[in-house]
Amino acid sequence: MRVWKAKLSRRIAALDRVLQDPIVARANADFLQKGEKGCRRAFDKLHRRLSRYAVLEGVRTTHNPIAVWAMLKPREAVVIEPDHPSDAQDCVVVDYMLTRQSEWGTTIAMGLWTLEVPDHALGRGFMRAPGQDMEAAMLEAHHTTLRIRVARMKPHFADPSARFFLPAGPGVFVCSAHIRSDVSMDGGLQAYIRAHTWLHRDQLSDNREAEIFMVDDIAGERLGEGYLLPMPLRVIEAMNVGRLTDTARVAVWVPGMPDTIAQPIGTA
Repeated sequence: MRVWKAKLSRRIAALDRVLQDPIVARANADFLQKGEKGCRRAFDKLHRRLSRYAVLEGVRTTHNPIAVWAMLKPREAVVIEPDHPSDAQDCVVVDYMLTRQSEWGTTIAMGLWTLEVPDHALGRGFMRAPGQDMEAAMLEAHHTTLRIRVARMKPHFADPSARFFLPAGPGVFVCSAHIRSDVSMDGGLQAYIRAHTWLHRDQLSDNREAEIFMVDDIAGERLGEGYLLPMPLRVIEAMNVGRLTDTARVAVWVPGMPDTIAQPIGTA
């Protein structure tokens, strides 16, 4: 696990250097500001520079150009002041990297997207399935989460102690769902999924197998079209401060994510 996390850290450091390259900045500006043909050419140049470090999730090169990538990033715990020591573990998260025209110009934004996997869950995954591709397992869980219906996940946002299974390689992550205030967003609300451990499917009874959350994939009702949009594309608002998680609503930047969010089109 330590070797794998070190590899991810080196990748993130290399990406940070690439993003400082004036060629990348120029390609990004051209992607967002030129006509459709110039936009496509600029995107090809931009993606060639970034594809070694992140997975392309979706791109739109017509009206309101936008491109979104997913990447794995080692970091400290998501919760700033955890209630329990287990919540304070270092982790690996699925972050977004997103570029679109905004009031802040043509910069590339990055931040927490869908999934936090603490060291305990990662360790269980490596121990119970030696040699498994943990990056692929995390991205599988990430993509499944984006395509689960909001109605199915809302009870879990309302009760963060409830657990559910997400498919991840030869097993599942045992997860909970959270909506919390994020200090990096000036107190704005962040929705994400936290994995508590990893179980091999051999450890699951037939009844537990039936509980695994699979893709629902109903257009217009997916988590990836609302609660789990990258932060620059949505705002989560609390309708009732006393009952935050089950009365929240989402305001989405129109037109939102590219349609390819349902079918990721690139791999790192």
